Amino acid sequence: IGLFFRIPIIYTWARQEGRMFESNTVFSDNNRVITITNATLEAEGNYLCTANGKGGVTSTTVTLSMEGESCPYVSL
Repeated sequence: IGLFFRIPIIYTWARQEGRMFESNTVFSDNNRVITITNATLEAEGNYLCTANGKGGVTSTTVTLSMEGESCPYVSL
């Protein structure tokens, strides 16, 4: 009988600009997935995901940029 041991990989997220995460940010799947529901323009920026496990540490940066239609306004 073979025994297989899973060495856990620890995932962490950070905002590179040093800003806090929006209150509507949810981490799931052992921190592998980040979801920002009803994101506002404040959520734009660089997000750094770091994975730390038996094989070492690796990081990748994901950039969130949003486009939207602006509301018309009248300037008096």
